[in-house]
Amino acid sequence: MGKGRSCLLFLCVFLLASGVRLVRYQHWPGTCIGNGRNEIVRIAASLNEKGAFADPYMIPTGPTAHHAPVFPLLLAAAQRLPLPAQVALNIVLSSLLCASVPIAAAALGMRPLTGMAVAFHVGGAPTEPRRGTLQ
Repeated sequence: MGKGRSCLLFLCVFLLASGVRLVRYQHWPGTCIGNGRNEIVRIAASLNEKGAFADPYMIPTGPTAHHAPVFPLLLAAAQRLPLPAQVALNIVLSSLLCASVPIAAAALGMRPLTGMAVAFHVGGAPTEPRRGTLQ
């Protein structure tokens, strides 16, 4: 696939994913930001509230080595932003991730159609696999 076509595909997937996420946020506002149900979100909240890499579970357990530190640190920084900025950051980063799927597929030697199909599926239908509801 040529460079021009790759850029066009990247842009199309990014716009599709962004549009789907914007509509999702308008209709289900609480779905774009984590609600603290998983360990990484709880560690990030602990970093913001107590300044400690701690308490990944429902009950306070103290310091933890349960997760690698980079993602909780980035999430803690994002949680300090005002809510509209958090939502915008979520939409942009998740859309960029979807748009980069065909690039990753090509780098792994997959056929272009495979990368495009996965990108359009993930970008156009973000679901929560455990419940099958819009995420």
